[in-house]
Amino acid sequence: MSDIAIQITTPDGVQDTTVVDYDELDSFLNAVDYISKVDWSASPLPRPNPLDSVRTAK
Repeated sequence: MSDIAIQITTPDGVQDTTVVDYDELDSFLNAVDYISKVDWSASPLPRPNPLDSVRTAK
């Protein structure tokens, strides 16, 4: 089994690294695509509350 390390850096320089099993890569990429499209219609909370989107692995 192979893994891939993915590092994310926020605009303020905070970095986070996660390791994804190669078998789960398609699911991970689909989740990233979905999360990147989340907008305020996904939340009943009034603005300016922050939107939090998460992906949970199985």
